[in-house]
Amino acid sequence: MCTCTGLAALETANTKFSRGYACTGCGLGVCTRHEFVQKNGVVDLQKGERYANMDYGLASLLRHHDHRLTKVQSYDIACQWSKHLIERLKKLPAMVRLNLALHIVYFVIPKLHIYGHQVLCQLTFSLNWLWGAGRTDGEGIERPWAHMGPVATST
Repeated sequence: MCTCTGLAALETANTKFSRGYACTGCGLGVCTRHEFVQKNGVVDLQKGERYANMDYGLASLLRHHDHRLTKVQSYDIACQWSKHLIERLKKLPAMVRLNLALHIVYFVIPKLHIYGHQVLCQLTFSLNWLWGAGRTDGEGIERPWAHMGPVATST
């Protein structure tokens, strides 16, 4: 499935015991600079992280953003997920379909996670090399989980 050696967690995500659960977690779209949860940015995950769920979440939340603004999409597995993303977005239902070609989006891996990836991924997807990123670490999504535990029971 993945070509990056740092993604062992992605390989094993679908093997975890999940019998009887409608979902095994949630994906969340958060402003990485301000840590605000984005409108329509929460999706259920079934048996691990699946591209389809995250694609749907991205398309849903970007519909509320001006396509002329530059966006930085931080994701632990951006090196894999961003591959063929445009083709996958074209297959979404018309109501949420997104023409990503109209948006200026840079894909990055958060700073805490990037060192688990191959050197090529570290160079290609680093926030340290992205003009305008400042000292953003891309880990804003991780900080609110302690306070958001009850959200998991509502999905």
